[in-house]
Amino acid sequence: MNQCLSLEELLKNNHDFKKLNPSLVNIRRALDCFDNPHADYPSVIVAGTNGKGSVCTFLEQLSLHYTDLKVGKFTSPHLLSVTERIKIQAKDIDENILASILFEIQEKLDFELTYFEKLSLAAYLYFSREKVDLAIIEVGMGGRWDCANVIPDEKRLATVITSIGLDHMQFLGDTVEKIRKEKEDIKRDLVPHFDYQDFGFGGSTQVRNYQLALEVFKSCIAKKTFDVDKELIFRSFKASYRARFEYNKDLNILIDAAHNVEAAEELSLHLQSNFKDSKIELHLAFLDKDYRSFVKALTADINFEKIFIYQLNSERASDLNKVRDDLKIDHQSLNIQKGSLSEIKKSDNLKVYCGSIYFCGEVLRAI
Repeated sequence: MNQCLSLEELLKNNHDFKKLNPSLVNIRRALDCFDNPHADYPSVIVAGTNGKGSVCTFLEQLSLHYTDLKVGKFTSPHLLSVTERIKIQAKDIDENILASILFEIQEKLDFELTYFEKLSLAAYLYFSREKVDLAIIEVGMGGRWDCANVIPDEKRLATVITSIGLDHMQFLGDTVEKIRKEKEDIKRDLVPHFDYQDFGFGGSTQVRNYQLALEVFKSCIAKKTFDVDKELIFRSFKASYRARFEYNKDLNILIDAAHNVEAAEELSLHLQSNFKDSKIELHLAFLDKDYRSFVKALTADINFEKIFIYQLNSERASDLNKVRDDLKIDHQSLNIQKGSLSEIKKSDNLKVYCGSIYFCGEVLRAI
């Protein structure tokens, strides 16, 4: 078999979101074939609906600035390149190294793994071979059946749950309580656990995510007491974490990966706080999400000048015409049009791009 296969070729035929199987059997079998690399270092596991990627990145930056630890981080999904998902010392895995590991997995296993299982195994192998001192692992979806939940109890430095809302309901349940139950399966009796809902954090969304990460860091990672420079950590965070309230001044656009109701509400608050005197256009594209509730939450307290709908090139993409027709029914007074990413240029109106992480990646490519 050709060892020069591209990342796309090595991961093809495994990206069907609809074929997710609630089982950890295959990932456990695969890990066993590679002598269980996920047991070679302590890990912090972070689950939640919104904010888990931010908490992971805050933990990463705190650890890099205030310890001598070699830190790995595994998150999902990605914006521009699959290599973004696997990092050591905040640097993406080299594309050739990832391709080599995926090829090794393909050659060694005589059974099929899903897209996410392959990447999880690749991350665990990479962290082991590079001898990280700490891995920060973001749960992809849920918790009970996620690849993060194979990490041995004795290697769980801490488990964390961020804010929980309604998302992936076809897999996790149709109420917050059912979704929480799935996510809380990462907890272990003897492992320190930090739950967003147990803290009375104040401030903006990212300030609250930072405060949660700081609690975990000081309790479980740091070995001494010291003052943390919050501004330094936020500067480092913004430099390494894209599409979260990301404002491009040159183009007067804001890109945010909000794609569920809770995130839409947070984005609305951010816009009201930071752009209250601006005329705002809303630019949207969706995968298989409840876009009607999303737009309802986002438009509840903001009068948008126009709304533009885009068609994504994905099997999971919501149909542009159906989205537009549904939104015209729900919001008869709004000016709703078809959008084109070839038309991104600066205007007096603030343009807000959101609705899908995949869409945010397309926007970043276009600018």
